[in-house]
Amino acid sequence: MTGARPQAAPGGADLMMVEADWKRALDHWQSRPAAALLVEGEHGAPSERFIQELARATGTRLHLLGADGRVTAEAVSTVVSTVLCPHLETPAHGPGAVLVPGADRLDTSSLTALDGLLRQERVPVMLTCWPGSDFGYRFARVAGAPRGLRVSLDMLPVAATQRLLTRLLGVPPTQTLTRYLHQVSGGHVLELEDVVEVGLVEGWISAAGRRASIARLPDWLDRRTARGTVRRLREGTTPVGLDVLQQLAELGPRDLSSLAADSTTRDAVFGLEAAGLVVLDRSTVGLSCAAHQHALSCDTERSERSRGEPAPESALGRALRGEPVGEEEGITRASQLLRNGLLSQMRVLLRRMDAHDPRVSCLEAAALAAQGAPAAGLAVLDAGDPPVTGGVATLAHELRSFIRFGLLGDQGDPSGPRSDLSGRLCTFRETRATEYLRRFCAPAPGSWAPVLGDTALSGDLQPLQVETYTLLALDAYAAALAGHRDRARTALQALEQFGEQGIPLVCLSWVAERVSVARVLLDAADSLLPEDWTTRQVPERTLAMALAVGIVEVFRDVVRGVRPESLHGRLEDLWSEFEAGGPGGHVTRMQLEALDFLIDGERSRDLIGPPGVAVTRVGESYGDAWVTAMLGLARLLHAPAEAVGSLVRSQTSDEATVPGVRRLMLRCLALRRARELATTDLVLLLQACRRVDVEEEILDMLSAHIAGDAIQIRASIQRLGTSHPRLHVWEHLDSSGEGPLRWNEVYATLSPRERETVALLMNGLRSADVAERLGISPRTVQTHIRHVYRKLGVGSRTALRALLTRGSPR
Repeated sequence: MTGARPQAAPGGADLMMVEADWKRALDHWQSRPAAALLVEGEHGAPSERFIQELARATGTRLHLLGADGRVTAEAVSTVVSTVLCPHLETPAHGPGAVLVPGADRLDTSSLTALDGLLRQERVPVMLTCWPGSDFGYRFARVAGAPRGLRVSLDMLPVAATQRLLTRLLGVPPTQTLTRYLHQVSGGHVLELEDVVEVGLVEGWISAAGRRASIARLPDWLDRRTARGTVRRLREGTTPVGLDVLQQLAELGPRDLSSLAADSTTRDAVFGLEAAGLVVLDRSTVGLSCAAHQHALSCDTERSERSRGEPAPESALGRALRGEPVGEEEGITRASQLLRNGLLSQMRVLLRRMDAHDPRVSCLEAAALAAQGAPAAGLAVLDAGDPPVTGGVATLAHELRSFIRFGLLGDQGDPSGPRSDLSGRLCTFRETRATEYLRRFCAPAPGSWAPVLGDTALSGDLQPLQVETYTLLALDAYAAALAGHRDRARTALQALEQFGEQGIPLVCLSWVAERVSVARVLLDAADSLLPEDWTTRQVPERTLAMALAVGIVEVFRDVVRGVRPESLHGRLEDLWSEFEAGGPGGHVTRMQLEALDFLIDGERSRDLIGPPGVAVTRVGESYGDAWVTAMLGLARLLHAPAEAVGSLVRSQTSDEATVPGVRRLMLRCLALRRARELATTDLVLLLQACRRVDVEEEILDMLSAHIAGDAIQIRASIQRLGTSHPRLHVWEHLDSSGEGPLRWNEVYATLSPRERETVALLMNGLRSADVAERLGISPRTVQTHIRHVYRKLGVGSRTALRALLTRGSPR
């Protein structure tokens, strides 16, 4: 894999994302003799590249004005004379134009001189500035005239980011890679190109397969690219503004009043906001682009503050320069880097720490476990010098308990004293969820405080945080499985109240999976995670839990009634991430195989068998209740219709199937297969659904199917769609078409005029003939046809005929 910088295609690969603006600017430039073009874009938008490519496409020679940040009347006169110089106006050289980059950063006298250039209307002029700047309003008068045009280059949306990544990498990126790179780059084209270069050079972007994916948590240690990014920041802002960016990169978001104590700094902050470099959230200022934070943190070129003082340099920067770092400062910063998922940077600092410090062993063990190597992490803990007493000893014990019994699934008595964490994890692994809840009470809310007194490390690893978040997630998960909904909601509310930022990275993926599965079991229409867990998340932390949450997301959509064929692309993404060695945390191949079997993917067929083959006693082999649930649900959904009744009986009588899982399975079965089941099986399904408190609208739908009342079937489905819009009923059989639908069932859902229209269409009449036969206009016929298609869930006459004759749209 080469580390060459991605190159824009002719016209710019990024310019393809602003094709409409490009065509408008090209037409304007070619049709106006002394055109004036202003291109607005935040820092990182390809404003100057846009102009350069426009000049290349039109054969225009650009003459730079104001490169040093000043424009004088003499300079204007000189550049105008150069552009209009007769002996240069030849086909070989092409017409000339003036380029003024960063017009909004010019001083008052320079702007006056620039106004004079624009009023002359003698030469074409191209300018760039930040959006929302004062110069944009100053240019409005010119933009209102025929010669003027103003173009704004917005940040890329996610879909455009995906298209650009496909061009840069040569293969389509997975959703996880797209979202991560979009979040890190802030949707800025130039930053996105830098990030792709870093990922290819450092090897954490893998483009070897059919899809480009994340191979591991990123390093962010490529100093060559970092220097280029910082150089661009230095050129695009003032010294005071760069000083602000350096402070935010080192210290994180800060209060505006403490960051900008004087008017000069406040003006710089507002200028950075206009450039899209910082975000003001009420009174807090933070960097808008994570790529800038990474570049500023590992840039080892010393710079000077605007006040003549040495710029502050982070512990990481000093470590990269080979300079000493204090033990306590290094451990504290390493713990913060672990929390943010920057494991390679953490290890740079740990290499300068005392290898015999037990805190170093704890940090390295946690990092290995978070990377999906829990056995290696446990070996590091066992090989290190054991701490005697204090917070570090407690931390080491809690880490060992979580890794051994939570991630590795060891059974039996833990070595040493049995803590609440190890005791609960062991009990849950060895018994059913109902037995776990019988043995352990939900702790009182006051005892769940995640930070109490003694702490082993600041930043990520604190023993009480490891224990608190793990036990809350376990309690919510077990209670949801067992159908104790109030207890599950109490634990979930506590987790939401404490927030995601406090969850140590070592258990983040595990906690996120348990929380999302619990929320699916409680309400499949709910979101997988609290909103703050995804919207205010550090990109690398989002990445660390993306694979685990992605598996649950596909599982949830199956439970909601989404058709499996529409999920195959997302499943392929998950397989690509897993097989590339991405940051999967505790995710195992067995989980993906179970999901693959559930939605009839290709990879599971050789291992488990084709749909319809009974999968027996999967609990012991898979060892996780919700993986067992996926396979049990797959048996219900793939089995022949005549075998469903016996499977429902076994599910309702099997004590190993906990109530929460049973409710989920029966609801999904009703959504997916109610229409094809025999009446006796429908009665059995209805009785089972009532016992586990399935939604009333689904019960009404099953009752209507038993009665054979098509109108009531339709009405109950409509009520379900209104009250639970994210649940989807399969109203027609799938492509296997087991048995035709009776015409009277379809007929009953249509209005009298729609019935007449369908009958004539099925007799081979064209829309115009139907209109003439019924005495209505062709437009009204088309309206009836659209209504019929919507009611019957088809999209063509061929599909309608197939539905009415074979019972399955093709």
